[in-house]
Amino acid sequence: MKVAIAASAVGLVGATQAAPHFGSWAAKHGKVYSSKEELVMRRAIFAANSAKIEQHNAGQHGWTLAMNAFGDMTSVEFKARFASGFRAKAPGAKNLPGRVHARTAPDVPASIDWVAAGAVTRAKNQGQCGSCWAFSATGALEGATFISTGKLLSLSEQQLVDCSGSAGNAGCCGGAMVRGGGWMPHPHARSIARRETHDS
Repeated sequence: MKVAIAASAVGLVGATQAAPHFGSWAAKHGKVYSSKEELVMRRAIFAANSAKIEQHNAGQHGWTLAMNAFGDMTSVEFKARFASGFRAKAPGAKNLPGRVHARTAPDVPASIDWVAAGAVTRAKNQGQCGSCWAFSATGALEGATFISTGKLLSLSEQQLVDCSGSAGNAGCCGGAMVRGGGWMPHPHARSIARRETHDS
């Protein structure tokens, strides 16, 4: 029996004070739980995560936290499910030549807000694919391209996942940003596609 999140299902828990926004959050993210017990457990985790967010945001930090689609997961669950994509070295991986581009910038400001400058693409979601390495590689290249040309491109992580095995990456089973970035200008990769052309 699946337990859908609705006002009546939330009422089964009766702990509205602990996580008053759980019902609307669950509806927004399409959360469906397999039992009343799981619903109670997920609501309690959501409440604990909400409390951590509030405690952090009440402090003196230069950044804030907000609830996202993973609010009903513990950090251990999240890491086990989503943070397992890095592979230091794959068997038989070839070393690609490193490239360093140094620029002299005598008048560097104390800080730069790259989001406000327009140098950062919207947040992307790798889902359950262990491809954090591909998102790191495209993010670095997107930022470098913006800095050098003033144009922000959204590049295709999926192309790296699908095509950079020769560099030692293993698609959704892991890889490394350096090998993804090293593959991009490789002779086998004439160019990396823009997200809207490759991923559609």
